[in-house]
Amino acid sequence: MDIGLALPEDGSLNGIPRKIVGMLRKRFSAVKADSLERMALLAACLVAMSRRREARKLLDSVCWKLEYTGNEVVWGGAGDCILLLASLFNDEGSIKERDLLLEKIRTNDIMSDEYPKAYYLEEDLAEHALIMAQAQQESPKNRLEILTQELLRFVYYQQFWDDIKGDVHGSERDVVDRIIRECYSAIEKSIE
Repeated sequence: MDIGLALPEDGSLNGIPRKIVGMLRKRFSAVKADSLERMALLAACLVAMSRRREARKLLDSVCWKLEYTGNEVVWGGAGDCILLLASLFNDEGSIKERDLLLEKIRTNDIMSDEYPKAYYLEEDLAEHALIMAQAQQESPKNRLEILTQELLRFVYYQQFWDDIKGDVHGSERDVVDRIIRECYSAIEKSIE
C-alpha cells in the first residue's frame, strides 16, 4: 500500500519522538503492526506536546486508507491510529469525519467482540491506577508505550460512549475524560 506519510520535521523534536520519526522515515509499512503502533505513539506524543495539528496531519495521511484484512494484530495498531484521529476530529467538532472513522472500527471491533464495551470499561477502570504506577517504574521508552496504550484504551471508550452510556453510571464519562487528560500529561512528562 503506497502511503505518503506526513511526518513532522524531526529537527523540531527531541528524544524518543525524534527517534520514532527517524524509524518511521526509514521503515514505515501500513501493513505492519509495529509501524502503526509507532505512529500512534508519535501522534500521542505530539498531542501531549500541544502539537495537535501535526498529529492530525500524520494520522490523516494514513488512517483513511487503512482497511481490515483479517489480521487482528495489524488491525489493533490500525485501530489505535484511527481512534486517535477520530478523537482529534471530535475535539475539532468534525463529527461527520469522526463517525466515518469510528465506523471502520465498529465494523471490525476486535476490542469488544466477546462482551459489551461496558464490561471492558469496568475492568480497565479497576486496573488503571496499577498500570499508571507500573509505568513509572519503566524505562522512558517502555513508559511512553505503556502510557500510550493506557491512553488509547480510554480514547476507545470516550469515542464509543454512545454505545456504552446505557450500561454504566453517567459519572464514569467524567472519569474517562480525566484519565485521558492524566495520560496525556504523563506522556508529556515522560518525553525525553
